[in-house]
Amino acid sequence: MRADGKQWWKTFENGAQHVSNKLIDPGGTRPGSRVLDIATGNGEPTISAAKVVGKDGHVTATDMSVEMLAFAEQRSRYLGLDDIMDFRQSDAEHLERGTNVAFDVALCR
Repeated sequence: MRADGKQWWKTFENGAQHVSNKLIDPGGTRPGSRVLDIATGNGEPTISAAKVVGKDGHVTATDMSVEMLAFAEQRSRYLGLDDIMDFRQSDAEHLERGTNVAFDVALCR
């Protein structure tokens, strides 16, 4: 999937939004939460979580695919959410993260 596939963004968002919503609400994602999304793929539920946590929260998205991370990051910039998100290449089985990083919620769709 190419990172410039903007024509598909709405299709992705609309097609699986109900799944993202079901993960985020019962998962405890709230304004100000620190969220880890494992294997984010195209950026969901990362982007939906970022909309919930707002400026007081933070979302870290991981995926082993550089191309998928670039796609998700481009979507976050377009939506103006990039200041509360970061994207890291990492295998879901061996998460690479900084020291002293704590999360309130972990998601994986």
